[in-house]
Amino acid sequence: MGHSQAEKAESRERILDAAAARIRAGGLDNLSIDALMQQASLTRGGFYGHFRSRSALTLAALGRALDGAFASQRAVQQRAGGGFRSLVARYLSRAHRDGIGQGCPIASLAADVARCDDPQVRALMAERLEGVFERTARSMGEPGGKTDAAVAAWSTMLGGLLLARVFGPGARGDEILAIARQAALAQEPPRDAG
Repeated sequence: MGHSQAEKAESRERILDAAAARIRAGGLDNLSIDALMQQASLTRGGFYGHFRSRSALTLAALGRALDGAFASQRAVQQRAGGGFRSLVARYLSRAHRDGIGQGCPIASLAADVARCDDPQVRALMAERLEGVFERTARSMGEPGGKTDAAVAAWSTMLGGLLLARVFGPGARGDEILAIARQAALAQEPPRDAG
């Protein structure tokens, strides 16, 4: 007896959730179909009923990882007042530095995506990054969709986070976070006094 469409959709969601978690924690090459299907409590043979190839899974899992993280980030930012300063404080925090598998998928996957041979994977990450730049520019008060300051801030935040992760918990890792916070906040345009 075949599975219902609802069961098939539920299985696909389990696969995508597991795949997104795996790539966030271990990179794009961390997608073993056997291990993934076992984690999702499904058989390897069922994989191709959900995805036409490993590449299709990689693209879908990257989209899931990015969209889930950004939705969570937007919700947290709205609760915290939605400002650029709160974004910088959370992004360049000890908790984010130390939570690699649960943190920003851009920080954990950008190098993998840059090395990926699949142009669709790079295009997906680039598209999502442009959205991040636009939202950040708005939170910085940039008029007319100008994103230069947001790009500079994100470059600083990503670089600072990655360097702080190399040093890990401790004085030097904390110092790098503080330096990067200061440099990122310096990108915010001055507010009109009027």
